[in-house]
Amino acid sequence: MTQGHQNAHQPGPALVLTTLGGAALSFTDERGSSAQVLGAGKPLALFIYLSSSPGRTASREHLTGLLWADLDPKAARHTLAQTVFALRQRLGDDAVSSENGDVVLQVSVRSDRDAFLAAVDAMDLEEAVGLYAGDFLPEFAVPGAAEFEHWADLERDRLRMTFVRTGYDAGWPRVVRVRRNHWRDACETYIRAAKRLGDCCWSVWYRATIRWRQRSKHTPSRTY
Repeated sequence: MTQGHQNAHQPGPALVLTTLGGAALSFTDERGSSAQVLGAGKPLALFIYLSSSPGRTASREHLTGLLWADLDPKAARHTLAQTVFALRQRLGDDAVSSENGDVVLQVSVRSDRDAFLAAVDAMDLEEAVGLYAGDFLPEFAVPGAAEFEHWADLERDRLRMTFVRTGYDAGWPRVVRVRRNHWRDACETYIRAAKRLGDCCWSVWYRATIRWRQRSKHTPSRTY
């Protein structure tokens, strides 16, 4: 496979990494059939962390502290090496490289996290709403890996707040400006996003929906 991330909507067979609303690594074939490759556990945690890291790279020392801080350093290094070997067995010899003190994810993967962030960068609210299937790694426990769980908590909060800010501060006004004649579709998209984020965001976003709708000269006067 080609090194790097794949477009989330690219057709054809691919590894698919799910981190929003769940946690799994699956293989999808040309017909769209999916088979799970990795479920919850430290191999998946390592894959997710590398996929989310700049350059998809992390030092061995950092990874042992992240995932195996409960072991002595020698045992932690050995367990990391075993985990990398297990990933190579599942994904191919070139899937993960380990040299010069670094571990690098080489295999291509379609990541819902990356697709969501790309939609946010493009200010595409409807796409972001469709991709944000839920919180990052919900209820993903990794025994003996408190540092990984702390990182996941921070990333979960960052992605959630990114979604909130994109919809509230940028997404909705843009939708209104571009789609004044489609206010009902815009409201439905906005409300769907708010419901996905819970009661607090729902109340704030709903009030904003009504306020912005009333400001538009082209929207009906009745309450939506």
